[in-house]
Amino acid sequence: MQITILRLFVFLFSVTSHFAYQTGFWYGNTRPPDTQYDTVPYANLTVKINRPYQEGPGQHLVTDPERNVKTPLYVGNSINRQAFDTSFVLDLVYALGINSDRVFVLRVAKGTVHYSWESSAVIVNFVFLERNNTQELTLLEAIAELTNQIQISDSKLYRGTNVTVDIDSSWGLEVITWDVSLKLTYAISVVGGDAVEEGYYLNQGSLGVCDTILAVNYSMYCEFERFFEDDVSRALNISYYRVQVLFIKTASLDSVLVYFRIIPPKSFAREDNVTSAIANLMLQVNDIDSELYRGNVTIRTGMNICLTFLELSLKFL
Repeated sequence: MQITILRLFVFLFSVTSHFAYQTGFWYGNTRPPDTQYDTVPYANLTVKINRPYQEGPGQHLVTDPERNVKTPLYVGNSINRQAFDTSFVLDLVYALGINSDRVFVLRVAKGTVHYSWESSAVIVNFVFLERNNTQELTLLEAIAELTNQIQISDSKLYRGTNVTVDIDSSWGLEVITWDVSLKLTYAISVVGGDAVEEGYYLNQGSLGVCDTILAVNYSMYCEFERFFEDDVSRALNISYYRVQVLFIKTASLDSVLVYFRIIPPKSFAREDNVTSAIANLMLQVNDIDSELYRGNVTIRTGMNICLTFLELSLKFL
């Protein structure tokens, strides 16, 4: 009798777990993000690379061909920088499988968030173009893939590459004018439980774990992510898949900063573009009677804490 009851319990638990997953409470395959469509002509991006600006950067890429060992050969910052830009583009082409004519480096600058960055890191500002044929990744797919690979230490981005091997995963990939953040009054342990990394951040959004069957292993976090994306998309009256959580980081003992991305709409959709959606979000943050404060988790939004891309450089201070 006891064995029969135990078997029945196990069966009911399995059925309940199965249907909880299939309902899409966590995304799984029931409600995946939609990135398989052409959108705006280009996106403006940044990554942080742990290489000193004073070396071009790129001095480590130029070596003496007369020696058997890879001894750096100083040829001037201009050539070093050209080698750096070229290798950066080729690394992305290799890692993402896109054509080289879709990637352009615009600017390489000293790190400015912390004084130590001026001598140890650079911020690379570059552009991805939309695809020219249907055989390649869309712009949104390329951005999603790069966002994901930056968080995976053994991805192609870090294997067999010359420049992207030094990308800082804690900075991640910033899409200028698409990436914003909100401060919510929750302790990070409430948001992520055991999934919290190093006691202060969650990067499961960038990894995309809630869009896979692994979501059941991060139930607490994925529940929060689902609620947040639903709350924001409902408040802004845009499609749910346009809101994508990237990072959640401790702001204080009882609050977190949620970094997320708002992607462009489909061409036939009658929705606000990214700029209008962010402007709407900023207005709602300052209005406690707005739809944002009727959300399941965004009800605890901190007043005047909608950070635009102009302030995102402070996100890992």
